[in-house]
Amino acid sequence: MNITVMAINDVLRALRLAKDLVYFLVVDQNLDRLPELKQWYQRNNNNQVLTTRLSDPTRWSRIRSACKNYDPEAPLQRALARIAAEQQRKRTRMIVMLRAAAVVLPLIGVIAYCLSLPVSKHTPVVSEHNSNRSLMLAPVNTRTHHIFMPVGDSVFSIAEVPVVVQKDTMSVGTIAKGGSERVILEIPSGRNCWLKLPDGSRARIRAGSSLAFDIATFARTLEMEGEAFFEVQASERRPFIIHGAAARITVLGTRFNLKADSTSMEVTLISGKLQLSTADTILAVLPGTKTVLHNKLLNVSIVDTTAEPAWIR
Repeated sequence: MNITVMAINDVLRALRLAKDLVYFLVVDQNLDRLPELKQWYQRNNNNQVLTTRLSDPTRWSRIRSACKNYDPEAPLQRALARIAAEQQRKRTRMIVMLRAAAVVLPLIGVIAYCLSLPVSKHTPVVSEHNSNRSLMLAPVNTRTHHIFMPVGDSVFSIAEVPVVVQKDTMSVGTIAKGGSERVILEIPSGRNCWLKLPDGSRARIRAGSSLAFDIATFARTLEMEGEAFFEVQASERRPFIIHGAAARITVLGTRFNLKADSTSMEVTLISGKLQLSTADTILAVLPGTKTVLHNKLLNVSIVDTTAEPAWIR
């Protein structure tokens, strides 16, 4: 207990001594007014040397000058300046990234759109698959090439058969080859195209329509969905046959307009001969007439055929 009290007294004495020393150094260097400090000063030579050094006016003038020039707000201002500079760098990086994204993302979209197009400028898209449309009369195990009418001039081959495209006309060559190689030709929206077949017959195909035929051993047999204007080369031995979902057209050599979908068929005969066949009837179509088959009902009317259909003019 006595030791604790003595330690506390020593601490208190040291604090009073420190207070007096500060007063002596800063306010008034007169030891007579500070008896406790004076007693400590006179106790030994080391205390006198320390007090003399601390009271050196040159030392305190430098300290007072440094304190006078010290700005307590300066460190805070420097820290705030560094924070502001870092925020500015982050904003700059964000702006650069946004500008880069504004350029790159539309470019990626354009590239993706171009890659998704079914047709390139010089080479058609050719794939082998079954069509979900009504053009499904091919024999089993027949390989089917599904193509879209290409844009621009191009030369390519399908099943070794040469195909030439010039402007809006596709000309199909011929080749002596066994087996069956079937082509489904799709005409894109906004374009009417000509198809020249190996026997010299031609078809002006309306936009959005499709034709199917055997390209390897062209047998003058087509399947059609949509609308087309035909100019068929005459051949008594090899009639030109067009299959639609509702009926079949047999042509001996003629010019006519044909429109067909999944439930109906409409044929306007300009010249020549053709025959319309269904499961129930066979009808010889006359030039200058329009024959409409809808829901198994036939309607024949006389029309003016001196001019070509309006859609191909």
